[in-house]
Amino acid sequence: MPAGTIALTNNLTAVTGSGTSFTTELKANDFIVAVVGGITYTLGVQSVNSATGVTLITAYNGPNASGVAWTAVPNAALVGITAQVAADVAKAIRGLNLDKANWQQIYSASGNITVTLPDGSQYTGPAWNSITSTMLTKADNLNSVSNKTTARANLSATTSRNLTEGSGNDWYATFNSPLDMGMKLHADTQNTVSPWDAPSQYSLVNYFPSPNANVGTAIASTWGSSGDYWLNSRNSAYPGYQGWKGWSKLWHSRNTTVDSNGFIKRASPIVKLFSDGTCEVNDQASGVTSERVSEGVYRISGTQGFNSDAAWGGPDGGIGLPKDRNDLSLLWVDYEVGMTGDLLIKTFHREHASAPVFARNEVDGYQDGTPIDIPAGRWIDLRVQVYSKEELPPVVPDSESVEGDSQEL
Repeated sequence: MPAGTIALTNNLTAVTGSGTSFTTELKANDFIVAVVGGITYTLGVQSVNSATGVTLITAYNGPNASGVAWTAVPNAALVGITAQVAADVAKAIRGLNLDKANWQQIYSASGNITVTLPDGSQYTGPAWNSITSTMLTKADNLNSVSNKTTARANLSATTSRNLTEGSGNDWYATFNSPLDMGMKLHADTQNTVSPWDAPSQYSLVNYFPSPNANVGTAIASTWGSSGDYWLNSRNSAYPGYQGWKGWSKLWHSRNTTVDSNGFIKRASPIVKLFSDGTCEVNDQASGVTSERVSEGVYRISGTQGFNSDAAWGGPDGGIGLPKDRNDLSLLWVDYEVGMTGDLLIKTFHREHASAPVFARNEVDGYQDGTPIDIPAGRWIDLRVQVYSKEELPPVVPDSESVEGDSQEL
């Protein structure tokens, strides 16, 4: 580390040293590197005036600072770094051109092709057109008369199954074609639910049998609320309802969301609100829009307020905030719900002043409780209620709103 410290003044080219030896440690076209407020500044030297005075090529654009440690970077070192970067970029471009040539062969050529690997070795194999032709030939063979006859014989044992609500006489199965392994099961009665039946809300499931006796899988879709899927299966020596395992609800990308902290939550509909006021919505929140009004203030339009799902804390708790590695919220949040249901989300800096120094959320220029945008790269999850297609929001001026309580999640 060079001797002494430096003082920098915003919009000036003059650098003043204290205890420095600029005349022996710097020369014109070298660089001074200093960290001010957590930001690294690389400053080009126009001239060395004295042991404690330097003139920069361009004016310093950071905040005023004194007593700053500094590092000298010779011009030759920076030239060497630039040359290495250029060499690495050229190598990467050569690799991309090689990959492009290989992929063009794979997509467009026929028969066998030869691709060149990054180490110069080569590999020969079929192009995609060749693979497609082979698969089409196999498919034609499967559609031959002999194969259809074999498939019909294998499925004959499963075309009639007695799987009703305990009595064994209300279910029937149909195939779309002899080769179609999927059946649709229809129930005539729905008064009670047996372990192997679809629930009373539904009378239609997809059943996928196996040529082996007493083996198969049933899937019920759009059961209950939109986007729900349920699974039932059997692989048992029992020929009747005892062989079915019972219905299990599936959790998937349409009825869950991954929050800003990487955790999965039950969700529908969900709005992900980002720092610049943009948002991402799932299918159930289609039509919801957002904007950044000012620093720490965002407007969400097209909702009826927050969803009442208890898993998110009830009607007043549909907000998921980003947290740090110590599970401490990075923000305070407040909100207003307009008469039409639109939301005004307000975010504030949260420092955690009572926490140990290493765990505090300190940001230059912001005190605890001052407005601040959502951190870059993170987002706020909003569990909202949306209008159905038949509903239209009342026309009410934007100024009419009901203020909510501050939350910490």
